[in-house]
Amino acid sequence: MTSFRQRRINLFLIFLSLVGFSSLYASQEFPQWGLPEGARARLGKGAATQIQYSPDGTRLAVGSGIGIWIYDTTTYREVDLFAAHEGGVWSLAYSPDGSVLASGSSDKTIRLWNAAAGEQLRTLEGHDADIIGIIFSPGGAALTSADYDGNICLWDTVKGEQKQSLALQSQEDQMSRVGGMVLSPDSLMLAVWNYTNNNIDLWDVSTGTRLQTLEGHTEYVTSIAFSPDSSMLASGSWGDGTRLWNAATGNQLLQVEDSEHRVKCVEFSPDGSMLACGYNDDSVRLWNAATGELLRTLRGHTGWVSDIAFSPDGSRLASVSWDATIRLWKAETGARIGTLKGHMRPVHTIAISPDGSALASGNRSNPARLWDVVTSAYKQPLGMEHSGTNSIAFSPDGRTLAAGSDYHSVDLWNIRSGRRLRTLQNDDGRDHSIAFSPDGSTLANWNGDTTINLWNANKGAILHTLKWDASEDTHIVYRPARSTLAFSPDGAMLASGSLDTTIRLWDVATGVHQRTLEGHTADITSVAFSPDGRMLASGSGDHTARIWDTGTGECRWTLEGHTWHVTSISFSSDGSKVASGGGDGDIRIWDSATGVPQRTLEGHGSTVTGISYSPDGKMLGSGSYDGTVLLWDLSR
Repeated sequence: MTSFRQRRINLFLIFLSLVGFSSLYASQEFPQWGLPEGARARLGKGAATQIQYSPDGTRLAVGSGIGIWIYDTTTYREVDLFAAHEGGVWSLAYSPDGSVLASGSSDKTIRLWNAAAGEQLRTLEGHDADIIGIIFSPGGAALTSADYDGNICLWDTVKGEQKQSLALQSQEDQMSRVGGMVLSPDSLMLAVWNYTNNNIDLWDVSTGTRLQTLEGHTEYVTSIAFSPDSSMLASGSWGDGTRLWNAATGNQLLQVEDSEHRVKCVEFSPDGSMLACGYNDDSVRLWNAATGELLRTLRGHTGWVSDIAFSPDGSRLASVSWDATIRLWKAETGARIGTLKGHMRPVHTIAISPDGSALASGNRSNPARLWDVVTSAYKQPLGMEHSGTNSIAFSPDGRTLAAGSDYHSVDLWNIRSGRRLRTLQNDDGRDHSIAFSPDGSTLANWNGDTTINLWNANKGAILHTLKWDASEDTHIVYRPARSTLAFSPDGAMLASGSLDTTIRLWDVATGVHQRTLEGHTADITSVAFSPDGRMLASGSGDHTARIWDTGTGECRWTLEGHTWHVTSISFSSDGSKVASGGGDGDIRIWDSATGVPQRTLEGHGSTVTGISYSPDGKMLGSGSYDGTVLLWDLSR
C-alpha cells in the first residue's frame, strides 16, 4: 500500500499541476499583477461580478473577487488590474468623462481610481454594508452610493467627503427582505426588490420616502434595470419572465412572455430601444423594449448568464456567464466577436483525479462537471442540469467520481465513459460530505442530518450506518465549504464533524462509536488527521480551530485568530504545522506542538475553501470563493 506521506506528495503534485506550479505557465495564462505579499503565483482572475464599459467604449472594466480588471476592447487583452479592496467588487461606475472609475466592495468602501493610470485617488468610507449601487452625477462632481442595508450616501468626488446620508424609511420592515437594488441614471430614485413578496419599491433618494410599489410578479425577482432616461424600469423574474414598468406611475407597460426560462439579468441598450436578458438556458435574448418582440437570441455560453453590459454606442454587448467566460457580441447581428477567459466561478466543491488528468467541480445549482486539466477544456456534465452537487470525491485509482446531491443520493460515475455506475440512495438528508477510504474500498457520506453511511464502494451495499442522537438544534446552517469526514491514514478510523458542535471517532470495521470530542461551540466545518494519526485538527463556525489527541480525546490547543468561521484545515507533511483557512479570507499557520501562531497569509477577497501543503512544507496552495488559487512561498 502506498504510504501516507507518498500519497500526500502525489496529491500535492497533482494540485500543482492544476494551478500551474511553474511561474512561467502562470504568467502565460494569467497576469501576475497585484499579487499579495508572500504569494508566488495566482491562477485565475477572480469570479466576475459586474462589467462596465468606459464612456468612449475603448475599455471594459470587470469587477471580480480580487479587484477590477481592465480590458482593451480592440484586442480583448487585459491591460491592468486595480487591486486594493479587501473584498469582492460588487459595483462599478465610470465618471461621465471617463477619467475616474468608482468601485464599491463587500469591504464596505468605495474607491476612486484614475481610470487611465490605475492609481487610487481616494477611499470613501461611511457605509456599514456591501456597496451594491454607484452612479455619478451628470457633471461627475458628485456620486451616489447604496448598500444592502438600504443606506444611501451622497459624496463630493473632488474632496472625497460625504455630503449627505439617509436610510430608507421603514427600513426595518423593508430592507430585511432585500434581494438587491439599483440607482436610476438621474440619481433621483432607488429601486429595491425583495424575495418575500416579489414586489419592487421605488424610493426618493433625496428624502428616503417610498414613491411606488410595483406589484405583479408571481415568482421572485432576480434583476432590475432603469432605462437610460430613468422613465422605465425592467424587472426579470425566476419564473414569470420580464416586465417593463412606468417608473413615474408604477403601471406595468408590458410583459415579455418567456416563462419557460428563468431570467438572471436585464439591461437596456444606451438608446433604450432594446432590452437584453440573460437566462438560465445559457442564452442572451434581445427584445424590442416598446413592443416586447424578440429580436434575436445570442448563444455560445455553456452556463447561466449573470450580467450584461452594452457598449456606449450600443453596437456591442458583453455578457458574463457561469461558464467562467465573458463574451462580446455584435448587438445588431448576434455574432460573437471575442471571448475573455480566466474569470473562474466560485464552486462549492472541487476534487482532482489522482493522476492529475481531470478536475471535477460542482455547486448547489449544477451537476458535477468534468474538465481536462491540461487543456482546461470542459469535458462533460455528470447528472441533470441544475440538479445540484454538494460534495464530490475521486476514488484513489481515479476511475470513479462520487457526487452527492440534494436528491438524497450519491452517484458513482465512470470517469472515462461518463456513464453512471450506480446510485447510493439515502432515505433522507442531503449529501454534504464524501470521503473514500485510503484503499478505495469504502465510501463514507454524511447526509446533513445525524447519520453517516459507510458503503462498499464496489458493490453499492451499505456496510454500516453510523447514528447519533439529535441535538436540540440540528438544522443545516449554511457554510461555504465542508469537509467533515476524514479517514485515518491506516483507514481504521473515521472522524466526522457534526452540526451539533461535536466530532465523533468511529471504528470503520465495526461501525462502533469510539469517542466524542467536545469543545467547539458551533458546527464543525472541516476535519483532518495528522500524518501519524495521533492528532486531529478541526475547524468550526465558532471562528476557531482545535488540535485534538486522538488517543485520549483531549483538546491540546484552541487556535484563535480568525474573525469568521474556519472552513478548511490541513497538516503539513511532517505534522509540525497546521494551516487553517477562514471565511475572513485569511490563512493562518500554527505550530501543532504548541498551538502558537506562526504567520498569517492575507490576499484572498473571499472565503478560503481549500488549502494544501507542499511535501517539504515550504509552499502552500489555497483556493477561494474569490475565483482564484494562490501559491504561497513559506520559505520567506
